[in-house]
Amino acid sequence: MTRQCLGLAFVLLLPCAGAQAATVQEQFKASVAELQNNPDSKELREKIIKLGLEIEPKPAVPEEADKHMARGRAAANGAKDKAGFQEAAAEFKKAALAAPWLAQAYYNLGIVEDKAGDYAEAMKNLELYLSAAPGAKNAKKVKSLIFEIEYRLEKAAKEK
Repeated sequence: MTRQCLGLAFVLLLPCAGAQAATVQEQFKASVAELQNNPDSKELREKIIKLGLEIEPKPAVPEEADKHMARGRAAANGAKDKAGFQEAAAEFKKAALAAPWLAQAYYNLGIVEDKAGDYAEAMKNLELYLSAAPGAKNAKKVKSLIFEIEYRLEKAAKEK
């Protein structure tokens, strides 16, 4: 193939690449909107996380998510019992709904759900954290925590 043909082929591919990027953006936005109607869908959250990792620049975190992250931290810091950790979890859930690609929301949610005794949800959210933060420095520690929570879940089931 001549140099001229290669240049033409490259130029013809550029619009496709731009169109594909727009499609990822559109899929991401549509999935985030769909999650508002189906907030308990782990599969939809996984899709949003995957799409969010593909988007450049990374999606901005809305102020609503920042607000609920701060409120969740305040609730968790003041929590003294199961009800206190459930209040913190409610705030982190709102943050994860406002920014379902935000890894830290899932991490914090998993931690407080574990402390509240909601083991199955804690494991699910820590797994979402690992999906949203594939290069996390604490990944091994979080996987170990998931195994610990799994044990607590099994023990609680036996005690019932």
